[in-house]
Amino acid sequence: MGADDEFVASIRQVLREVIEQLPDEATLGELVEAARATPMMTRALNHFTIAELVEASWRALAHRPEPAEKSSKLDDPAPQVIRRRADVPDGDVRVLTCLAEHGPVRDSELATLVKLTSDQTRIVLRTLRTRGFVHFEGSGAKRRVRITRSGSAHLRRLAREKKDSTAASA
Repeated sequence: MGADDEFVASIRQVLREVIEQLPDEATLGELVEAARATPMMTRALNHFTIAELVEASWRALAHRPEPAEKSSKLDDPAPQVIRRRADVPDGDVRVLTCLAEHGPVRDSELATLVKLTSDQTRIVLRTLRTRGFVHFEGSGAKRRVRITRSGSAHLRRLAREKKDSTAASA
């Protein structure tokens, strides 16, 4: 085994370890996008096939402990943790309301409209995408975020619950 082969093997191992550390909601597309942003990781990607990346992801999932049983998708604690990190308890409602009112918008426009930082907006959007409430259209500078049917239904449900709790307290 030559020096180049050893280098490639070590780079492949590093990428496998990175995959094992990724959060459950991370997608293969996000991994590739993040890896391409770093020149050294781009070299690592050149030594992987898509099948190998998928296999490494499945292996990483197989080694993780089983999560506690959840009663429903909406009771998932992950969005609450992410929301705490973003320090925006009403971020999901603000983003969904904005998308319902303005239609598809770019990430940067959305951050301005809902008065959040780009990092906070990104984290809230990741949560909403994981829950199926938003969808990304296009890529690069033309990428826009739009609310899905599930997101609209969730927003209506929240409004109805707020109305019911207001009526009950009156």
